[in-house]
Amino acid sequence: MVWVVLLDEQLNLLRPHDTISDRSCFALCKTLAKRVISGLCSGVTDSCVTVVQPNWSDDSPKLTTFSNNVPTLHLAIDQLEEPSPIVQQKLNDLVLWTLTEVFRYWGPSATIQILLFTDGGASPFLHPAPGDNVASSQFPRLPKVAQSNASLTVITLSNDQVSPDILRIYRQFLPQSSILSWKKYQPTNGGAPLTEDDLGPFADYCLRTCLVSHGFDRNCEVSLRCGHLNSSVQLAPVLRIADYGSSESPTSLRLEIFGFLHTSDLSNPPVVSRHHVSNVSNENRTPFLQLLMSALQETKTVAMCSIYAGETNSSAAGTCTKSTHADGRNDAANLLRHGFVHQVDPKVSILMLSVFPKDCIGLPWLGQFQHLAPVEDFAGVQLYDDREGSSPFPVLVPDRLSYGTLSDSNVGQNRAASAGGEPFRYVSWVSPTSLLSEVNKVLRLGRRLPEKSAIFFKELARLRSAALAYGCPELLVHVAHLTESAHATENPVGQAQSDAVRVHLDTMNRMLSEAAAQLDD
Repeated sequence: MVWVVLLDEQLNLLRPHDTISDRSCFALCKTLAKRVISGLCSGVTDSCVTVVQPNWSDDSPKLTTFSNNVPTLHLAIDQLEEPSPIVQQKLNDLVLWTLTEVFRYWGPSATIQILLFTDGGASPFLHPAPGDNVASSQFPRLPKVAQSNASLTVITLSNDQVSPDILRIYRQFLPQSSILSWKKYQPTNGGAPLTEDDLGPFADYCLRTCLVSHGFDRNCEVSLRCGHLNSSVQLAPVLRIADYGSSESPTSLRLEIFGFLHTSDLSNPPVVSRHHVSNVSNENRTPFLQLLMSALQETKTVAMCSIYAGETNSSAAGTCTKSTHADGRNDAANLLRHGFVHQVDPKVSILMLSVFPKDCIGLPWLGQFQHLAPVEDFAGVQLYDDREGSSPFPVLVPDRLSYGTLSDSNVGQNRAASAGGEPFRYVSWVSPTSLLSEVNKVLRLGRRLPEKSAIFFKELARLRSAALAYGCPELLVHVAHLTESAHATENPVGQAQSDAVRVHLDTMNRMLSEAAAQLDD
């Protein structure tokens, strides 16, 4: 879960002076927020906390780094400036901006809890009174994804009466919103002023209420495995599988790395949630995560993985789960998701798990995940040779491996057929962007025939070789059609130029037809 700490800075007029000590209202809110953050980071280590810094003066809000480091978060709270009664503040817009930024970083399936601290006071001179007569169209509504994955808790130093703008936001989050007030927590204080000593028990009460409402009483063990290497890790925020087949969420998760992919080959896959991957504790640090991070950084790759559910039994030798067969194979019935582990930033030593949607069982440039084969199945007898410029990737044309079924090739006959009776299809781990750039280059040069004929045919030959290797000769047909269409729509400058263009177009069609015939043979 992602915890967002936001302080209401509209603490200028009509403050509840009868319940506040001689300290500033805003200073008490900052102290209360820091105490809640301390308890949150110590009690829920697999969550991330961020502080919203509004910066109303220059209208450039920002979020602090997602972290569970108490000194860093306390420093962010201390850096919040005292509110100014002159600067107009739009709290509703700030909340919407915060949700957008958090979902953009963690994915649309992230669970967000906003903790809004206020003293309960408000200025009715700046905001209209709450009521049904206020047109909802005047204020931005919460995005649809926030209505199910985001919740709001208002922590007030006064009673349940809050300012109109907070009340408006509170109604938008219903039924996933609540108000925790000092007077409700301490109704028998006889109207005594709130002191700093009272903030400790009140902070514990607020934290306990929030944790119970989100079901943090059960921990989920997570293990990360790659071959014979494994390590117990924690995910922040917690990966919660809402559509798990059992009546309860799994008590343990297992991340199985099944391959590595170059970062340039990702091509913006669909991601529903992101989670930081770290060691369980400093005492149980293992070299595996550091080794994995170094390998990903040096090779510029990401680790493709499958996420399984199962009961984990940790031991000194490693980790085993009941979702694994005796021969080491994983039970497909316990497969929850696919995703990939990657480094967030080359300058930051943080591993991130990006999870695909449930219905994402393959990607266009990878094919079905369960059909991915080891590199040996594609390599044949010859690996890539820089000197000769030869490569089996994505396929060797004579072997007909690319997108071919088992019946088309004798290679890989020992592999089992896929579930559902469909023939097994080899896939090519290629980048769609590289081929697309080659197509665009050829089309640009084709529009400038005949003056660019030399470089046009050179690039066309490269594109023809790539299309044949990728197993998509129909791409060449479309390229030829688009090139001819570009010249058909232009007004000819002269008959001589039209004849020259026609000669080049005929040469192009002859080259591409020979390529298609070569593939059919």
